[in-house]
Amino acid sequence: MIEVTEQQIAHWLLENTGMVVSEENQAILQQLVTQFTPLFIAAQHRLQERMDLQKANPRTAYIPPLLDEARQKWLVESLIPAFHARGEIVIRKAYWPGAKQWALALTHDVDMVRAYSFAHVARHTPSRLFSYLRTGTHPQDPYWNFDEVLEWYEQQSVQASFYFLARAKEKWHFRYRLASRPFKTLLQRIHAAGHEIGLHSSLTVFRHPRHLVKEKKRLETLCPNPIYGMRQHYLKLTFPEAWQEIARSQFEYDSSVGFNNALGFAMGTCFPFRPLAPDTPLVEIPLAIMDYPMMALDTPPHFPHTSRLIGDVQRLQGALTILIHPHHLTETHFFPYKEFLFMLVKESAAWQATLHQITIWWQLRAQLHLRLIRKGLHRYLLQLTTKQPITNVELEIYLPTGFRLEAGNFKMVPLDPQHWRLQLPPLAPGTLQLPLEVVKR
Repeated sequence: MIEVTEQQIAHWLLENTGMVVSEENQAILQQLVTQFTPLFIAAQHRLQERMDLQKANPRTAYIPPLLDEARQKWLVESLIPAFHARGEIVIRKAYWPGAKQWALALTHDVDMVRAYSFAHVARHTPSRLFSYLRTGTHPQDPYWNFDEVLEWYEQQSVQASFYFLARAKEKWHFRYRLASRPFKTLLQRIHAAGHEIGLHSSLTVFRHPRHLVKEKKRLETLCPNPIYGMRQHYLKLTFPEAWQEIARSQFEYDSSVGFNNALGFAMGTCFPFRPLAPDTPLVEIPLAIMDYPMMALDTPPHFPHTSRLIGDVQRLQGALTILIHPHHLTETHFFPYKEFLFMLVKESAAWQATLHQITIWWQLRAQLHLRLIRKGLHRYLLQLTTKQPITNVELEIYLPTGFRLEAGNFKMVPLDPQHWRLQLPPLAPGTLQLPLEVVKR
C-alpha cells in the first residue's frame, strides 16, 4: 500500500470531483474534505486486504474501485446534504467531454507477431524464411493480423492505442524487429488511421538508469509521431519509484497500474490521477481488463466478473481501459471474449478515446479553475478561468430541494429534480463570467 499524506488525499479528492462551492463556505468545505481522510484510509486498508486475498488465492477474480466508492459515498451522503441544508448549491466539472457519462479506451500490447515456429516456416513456406529471420514474422502468419484489426476500427470509426516493444530481444527471447520494412509500414498505417502509438517498455528497463528514455527515443526514430505514453511489459514495475523514472523520461502518461492475474483496479480507482506532486504533468490511467486473466477467470456468455466491473465504471462515471493482445483476436477460443468486449464500442454513453486523448482531457479539466461568488440570497457569479482553449465542457449542479437554476441563455439539462447539467460554449484562454440565479419552483 502506497503511503499518502492528508494533503495528497485532499488534492486527489478535489481534482477528481472538480468541485466548487461559494467562497464564503470554503471553511465548511475544508472540514468535510478533512473528514474524508479516514474514509480514504479505511478504503485503502480494504483494498490491501483484497490484494492480499488475491495473492493467497489466485482465483480471486475482481478487485473493485474501493477509493472511488468511498469518494462517491462521501459526496452523496456528506457533502451535498451539508450544503443543501444551508440552502447552497454545489457545482462540479463533469468528468468527460460533452454528455458522455464514462470513458472507454481499447489498447493493444504488441507482444507476439508470429504463430509459426522456424521449423514450420522452413518446412511449409521456405520462401518466407528470410522475412521470418529478418523481422520476426511474415505476411502469411496468422498473428500478423493488423489488416483485419485496422479495418475493424475503420468500420467503427474508433481510435485505439498500440504499444510496441522497442527492443528486438528480451533476454533469450526474440520478439520482432521494429526497424524492418514491414513494421515501418505498419507504424505509418496506424498513425495515418488516427490511432496512437506508445512504448511497451521491456522487462528489464527499470533495472538500468536511463534505459527507459533510450527505448522511448528508439521508438520515436521509427514513428511518425512523438511517443506520449507507455505500458510496462507484463506490468512488471514497482510503484511509486517507477513513476519518477517515467516522468524523467518525458512521458505524459503511463498505463501500467493493473493486474495480469485478475480483473479490476490495483490502486482502487477507475479514474486517471496524477501520481506525483500536484504540479507534475504525469498522468496514470489505470488498466482495468486484460485478456489473459479475463479468459482464465471469467466465463461466457454472461462474463459475471467483467460485467460487474463494467457496471461499476459506468455507475461511477470512470474510465474503462481494456488491453487485448492482437494475436488473441485470431484465436477461436478468444472469439466469445472479443465479441463481448467489442460490443462496448457500440455503447453510445461512452466517450471512446485513445489514452493520450484521455490524458489531454484530464490535464485540461484539471487546469480549468472554478470560482463561485455569492451575490445575494439566490444569486451567484461563477467564474471559469482557463489557460488553454477547451471545448465540450459541462458542469453538474446540485440544487436544494424545491429550487431550479437559471443561467441565461446557457442550456440546462435535468438529470433529476436536484441534479442538472449545464452546457458551456468553447472556452478561450481567460475568464468567463456566468451569472446564476436559484429560483423557487
